[in-house]
Amino acid sequence: ALTDHRMVRAAACRALGAIGNSDSIVMTALSNALSDADPAVRSQAARSLGGLGMQWPDSVPALKTALLDESAEVRRRVVAAISQIPNSLAATLTELVMLLADPAVDVRREVVTVLGKVDHARDAIVTALAHSLSDPDSETRSRAAASLCCFGVEARTAIPQLAQAVRDTDSHVR
Repeated sequence: ALTDHRMVRAAACRALGAIGNSDSIVMTALSNALSDADPAVRSQAARSLGGLGMQWPDSVPALKTALLDESAEVRRRVVAAISQIPNSLAATLTELVMLLADPAVDVRREVVTVLGKVDHARDAIVTALAHSLSDPDSETRSRAAASLCCFGVEARTAIPQLAQAVRDTDSHVR
């Protein structure tokens, strides 16, 4: 029976993820929970889907929709979940790059970290990460620089922005 108590629903999502079964009943329940009225439930559903992602890549469309969630914590969890699912970054790249302008700093931090793991459309990602080197948040700038390291010589177009980052006033970025 369904309950109106959010803590029970969130715990059920956590339990479904812990069971580690990619059964369609489990995946449907977690995908549906991404639309729950409570952000804690949606956040836990995203986390569980990410954990099961290797077994159930069909959860990507529901997660892609959840990237637009009103809750910053849910958006951050969804970005993290997507990064755990093989080939999902290709399907969500446009949305992820758009989230670099998210008003929530934790979302931007998660996105710049995840973009360092992408193995396609590398020129576009390098450009987006180079732009993130001017983010108002120093942690986001630092993570963007670290993600650019993952691209090696392919990140050479970001040299001007990286050279500017060397002079960043925050020692965490330099």
